[in-house]
Order: sequence, then structure tokens, then C-alpha cells
Amino acid sequence: MPVLINFKICDNGKECGGIAVCPTGALSWNETKESIEINNQKCISCGLCKKECPIHAIKVTENNEEYIKLKKEIDNNPRTTKDLFVDRYGSVAISNFFKIKIDEINEKTKKDCITIIEIYNPDTAKCLLKSIPSKRHFILQSRK
Repeated sequence: MPVLINFKICDNGKECGGIAVCPTGALSWNETKESIEINNQKCISCGLCKKECPIHAIKVTENNEEYIKLKKEIDNNPRTTKDLFVDRYGSVAISNFFKIKIDEINEKTKKDCITIIEIYNPDTAKCLLKSIPSKRHFILQSRK
């Protein structure tokens, strides 16, 4: 049966557990689009991807009617991925304006005020490029 992913609540990450457990490759990562893709022709409706998804974003429908109904519900849901970041991580997506390189830290923290800095490796922390987990902030007070 057809598989759907509710990308309004999905991190849409390459490390998706649903991709990892899919025995036929029906779920895969598209490097060019940087997105999870579904090939329902390959799907055998085993439900492993659905079970692997901790936030229940992956759905395996029973028939085409259920697929159409669920797709309509997802499409009409007013939530956005911005809501996902607030719900899950306690903040909104990081603006490119606030992203700085490690060698820019001294220049950016010269002011006499509290500065919040989150350090991450963009190659291994893809979800942090989309959100700031507020409980993991490093708060540093800059000194003159």
C-alpha cells in the first residue's frame, strides 16, 4: 500500500530510521534534492518504516482511499516545519544571518553582553542547521 510522510513533523534527514530499515529501498535519500523520497512501486507494506519513526510522520495506508484521505489531511493541516522546531527543540529555525564561522567568534563577541553560542559540525549535525535545541546552548559572557 502507499506510504506517506508528513514533512510538517518530519526532520527530513538523511539519517532517517525508516530509510535504514526499508528492505526494498522504497524509502531513500535523494542527494540532489536533499530529501527523503518514496517509491511506492517498491513498497511491500511491511510497516517497518512506520514502526521506526519515533514521531509517527511515516504512514503506511491500507488502500488508495485511505492514502487520498490522509494526504488531504496533511495538505490541509496549517502547521509548518517551523512549528516542528518550536515543538521539538524550543526555538525556530536558525537564520543564515546568525550563522558564523568559528574564526569569527572573537569579533562577534566583543560587546559587553551575554552571547549565546552553539557550536556544531555541519557535516554531522544536520538537524542543528535547522533548529537550536535550547537546552544545549552554551552561554558565554564576553569580556573586554
